[in-house]
Amino acid sequence: MTVNSYQNTIQLPPDLVSIVFCYLNVAEQAIVRRVSSIWNEVPQSNLGKFAQINSIAILSIYALQILNQHSSNHLVKVQTAIQNTSAFLFPIVDRFNQQLDPSDKILSKYLSKVLKVKHISDPLDMIAFLRSFSLKARQTIQSLDFSSHSITDLQVCHLLWYCPKVSSLNLSMTRIIGNGFANVFENRCLKKLNLSWCENLHEDTIQAFFTQIVALEKLDLSHTYLTKVCLPKPNLLRTLYLNSCKNLPEKALLELLSQTSLLEELSLSQTHISKLPLPSPNLLKKLDLSQCPLNEEAIQECFLQAFAIEELDLSCTYITRIILPNPHLLKKLNLSGCQNLDMDALAELLSQTSSLEELDLSYTDVIRLPLKNPGSLKKLNLSGCKFLEEEAFLELLSKATSLKGLDLLHSNILEKNFQSINLFQNPKLLLSI
Repeated sequence: MTVNSYQNTIQLPPDLVSIVFCYLNVAEQAIVRRVSSIWNEVPQSNLGKFAQINSIAILSIYALQILNQHSSNHLVKVQTAIQNTSAFLFPIVDRFNQQLDPSDKILSKYLSKVLKVKHISDPLDMIAFLRSFSLKARQTIQSLDFSSHSITDLQVCHLLWYCPKVSSLNLSMTRIIGNGFANVFENRCLKKLNLSWCENLHEDTIQAFFTQIVALEKLDLSHTYLTKVCLPKPNLLRTLYLNSCKNLPEKALLELLSQTSLLEELSLSQTHISKLPLPSPNLLKKLDLSQCPLNEEAIQECFLQAFAIEELDLSCTYITRIILPNPHLLKKLNLSGCQNLDMDALAELLSQTSSLEELDLSYTDVIRLPLKNPGSLKKLNLSGCKFLEEEAFLELLSKATSLKGLDLLHSNILEKNFQSINLFQNPKLLLSI
């Protein structure tokens, strides 16, 4: 569409101009604002401002970076000289009414994305931009993601000060040490915190911060060097990731877990944990204990009370059997590399799983898969399995009508075996063999 065709929109009745403006993307809005003074004044209305904010909020971070670097006349090729070619500026607005922006979702997304983009180009500009908004507008910001950014502790401090209602903060893979949290006292808004791969965290400072975030529900400290983790008492923690926290001794892990009575998701892969005396194992839905030195008897005590478990990863452990009270709830099971598995016990477990969608038994001595409901299976990994019973396996595949991923690399099942069941005619199946 050319600039001349946009000039025809001048004929629109004034009451329709703002409505049409809402259906234009950022580039189109930039063009029509240069067509006439009527269009240029549209963003001065509340509806026009919202249309601008919404069109920016839906852009990708990459597109926003381009928008941040270029003036409006660089968005499209202009063949004739047009007035009003001022450089693009991200709008400074206040909260919209609930009819336009229910729950402030659009304004929140707009601010979160633009802050991220401005930090990439100029952190000082980010803070200046943030300060130009009213407190009411800044209170709409729910989520901040600066993962893998060169953000400093001082900038974190400013962000938490100017965005007091943030409920989700992602600082994964940054070099912060935690000083940005030093002035936080009883934060009741932050619910999700990701500090995974933050290798420079100062232990005492970060522990003091943890005790102040009383509403925290999700915490990711994977791949950090912490030796202890303190939580407020009581706490609302429901999701905890401590993968590869190899400096955390088992005593510190057990002390931490004893304080969590609401846990639904727990990931302790590659830690020193050997047992799991949780206060409320009946609430647990997702559990990852892969590559842990498990004490089978102690772990089984936890499993017997895990009435809600849906996803279980015990890969690369020495577990021999799994007894669950409600195996029909199980949706994902990973036992890859479990060399000590009792095949009869495994067969009994699989025969009771009616909702299983993902199963990984790669590099085990599995012979057959007596699944109760093969039709629910979506992903199956049997790579490295050398003892599969061919006839029983092919019968299973013929019933696995929802299968989308099948890995048989380095197994005893060959490609020619699939001809009888027309497996290659399934266009949705990703097959590795």
